[in-house]
Amino acid sequence: MNIDDVAIFTVAAGAGSLSEAARRLGLTPMIATRRLASLERSLGVRLMHRTTRSLSLTPEGESFLPYAQALIETEQQARALLREEDEGAAGLLRVSAPVAFAIKVIAPLIPSLLDANPELRVSLDMSDKHARPGVLRNGPRHPNCAAEGQQSHRQEAGGQPTLTCRLAGLS
Repeated sequence: MNIDDVAIFTVAAGAGSLSEAARRLGLTPMIATRRLASLERSLGVRLMHRTTRSLSLTPEGESFLPYAQALIETEQQARALLREEDEGAAGLLRVSAPVAFAIKVIAPLIPSLLDANPELRVSLDMSDKHARPGVLRNGPRHPNCAAEGQQSHRQEAGGQPTLTCRLAGLS
């Protein structure tokens, strides 16, 4: 199993599209498709249902996804261990915070953090799921998210909105 093929799978699962995964990873859609097919051949199962308009995980793909994500993160951690200390932070930093706090405090810090640490990727999950009633529930689109990467809204169980802001690199 090739780690680059696994990366295509994880990014495509998150993006919902092989062409978007290819764009994020700096590949052509054809190469992304071939790498995914190679991974499926090496595992002996189909991981994704693909049509010209949609991409969805098979039951095997759903089962494999958390392991694939762990493989990618472990590989990044191993590389970071071998990297010289003065090169800065690397890998994926996951931050979860209430929407208002994330927008006012955390999000403004992210661009300078990424500038100082080019190998760092940030996943900022903004959610008021555990916030007190009456506190801001739906945050506006934040300019740092729009400028640096992409942002999406999804509804959590229980009806609470979650804003996910992916900055720089894999998600």
